[in-house]
Amino acid sequence: MRSVALCLAGIAAGCGSPTNPVSVLDSGVPSDGAPPAEAGASDGATVDLATPPDLSAAVDSATPPDLAISPDLAIPPDLAPARDLTPPPDLASLVQPGKARFLSGPDGLGGPVIDASPDEAGNIWAVSPDALFVLRAGAAKFRRYTDADGLHVWSVITAVAGGGPNQGFVGLEGYESDFPDMDTMDEKLLGKAEKVTLNQDGTITTLHYDNIHADVSANYWETRSACRLLYVHDGPNAGHLFMGSNHGITHIFHDGWGDHIHPEVVWEPDNALRIGLYYGLAIDPVTNGLWACGRDGCGLQSFNADPRAWVSGKFIYAFTVFSGDHSLQVPHGFEENFVGAAVTPDDTVWMLSKTYGLASWNPKEDGAFSYGKIQQVPVPGLGFPIDVAADTDNTIFVADSNQVLKYDPQSGTATPLPVPSGDVRRLYVDAQSVPRALYVSTGGGLWIYRGQ
Repeated sequence: MRSVALCLAGIAAGCGSPTNPVSVLDSGVPSDGAPPAEAGASDGATVDLATPPDLSAAVDSATPPDLAISPDLAIPPDLAPARDLTPPPDLASLVQPGKARFLSGPDGLGGPVIDASPDEAGNIWAVSPDALFVLRAGAAKFRRYTDADGLHVWSVITAVAGGGPNQGFVGLEGYESDFPDMDTMDEKLLGKAEKVTLNQDGTITTLHYDNIHADVSANYWETRSACRLLYVHDGPNAGHLFMGSNHGITHIFHDGWGDHIHPEVVWEPDNALRIGLYYGLAIDPVTNGLWACGRDGCGLQSFNADPRAWVSGKFIYAFTVFSGDHSLQVPHGFEENFVGAAVTPDDTVWMLSKTYGLASWNPKEDGAFSYGKIQQVPVPGLGFPIDVAADTDNTIFVADSNQVLKYDPQSGTATPLPVPSGDVRRLYVDAQSVPRALYVSTGGGLWIYRGQ
């Protein structure tokens, strides 16, 4: 039997390293050993085994209006200001089509580059653990930004996502403890993420999303550290930001937020709830839902443009990938440790685990809620897994700690790319550029590749 329930409170599992199993259920009440809630019995996102996958997310109309404290959600998302759909400046002035370029210290980058992506004005955003670097479209060098310029880095930076024109988002590590709801308010407000706007004079304006907590109550502050940020540039999710965190996934739109959802796995026989470390985020092209893979399993959350209604919605699928029967109940100690997720245009989801390697699944090839065709995929030459990204031709890029491989599912071949630096940290495919651009963040700098 598969079951999943929305977490409201619990012990956070840090984005930096595995922690002890969650020993309280997500109601904020210690487990009494009772079995986990049945599917559909939670206050939030659930796997509803009776709901066909093509149905839209449910909205919890019983949520009291006094809990709706996200800033912008009093205005329906479909009435939000129109987005500027002007194509971003072409990358040709920086990297010619069919070519690649490596950017490092002489280009204004400092420290290891741990993440990078462009915004919709053609600016390139990159981060090291202690600074944000922005290469403005047409500029010769990156400019470095720190707390002295207005950032809110308490510990380290963990992620970045280029957003709308002249706008980006920075992921932050926050304060994590075994009992997050007992921390001081100052500790609860650290980390998470912030929006950064580029001003014409070269300065920045920032908005720290420090007040993110569980929608149902301001008593629950499990979301502390960003593991990955996904800003969506096209389709129904355009303009929406998803933050995979130490605990769950948060949905942010026009500075309003819905917090949080997660597929839930339970260790048996001790009935220990397992959630957190959501490094794998990807938009599904068929349902427009969000694929989320964390330390313990994966799920596809239904699309809803309203972040709060999204949290109250349903998982279309939720499962473990490498457990054999794909159940959400697994033996004590079982973890999958996903580091990335991607979806190719043919609707195949690719899930990369640092423990088990790569797996794939195409839901349309299986029956409803039948996970029988999930398969482990051997990638020739792949070392310790780091990240995965989908190309526009149904192939994928897979990175280990020393190289990036272009893997062709049809032939089963993996071709190494000529990345000039090892120590690969993260991948990002910019499909807005024509031809597309692959961003490879490395310990030595940023490699941008526009080849085949």
